[in-house]
Amino acid sequence: MWVMTTEGYFSIVAHKDRKGYVLVRARRKEHLVALRKKYGMSLRDVRIQSTPKADYPYRIMVWKSQIARIMNDAVERIDYHNFKDEIKEDKDYHEFLFDTWYASQRMTRA
Repeated sequence: MWVMTTEGYFSIVAHKDRKGYVLVRARRKEHLVALRKKYGMSLRDVRIQSTPKADYPYRIMVWKSQIARIMNDAVERIDYHNFKDEIKEDKDYHEFLFDTWYASQRMTRA
């Protein structure tokens, strides 16, 4: 699952070896830092792993139920009327979101 939030862009997949856990993967470490900070995940409880040769070079491992609560809370916190406009401070992420939005328009042209 790909998720784009005000904290960053994440790929969430089932952990291969640990039932009930997911990996929340990111291309930028600061996106995981922001997610962890906003949702009160302590450094001791949720350590960011560096996997430089992987497609997503940073990841955290959390319970599936924990990320479900975080995603629910992210929806509950929505107070903006335009998602892309919420990301003005991070120009690279904003550009990524715009490119994604633009590419998604192709689906409506079919």
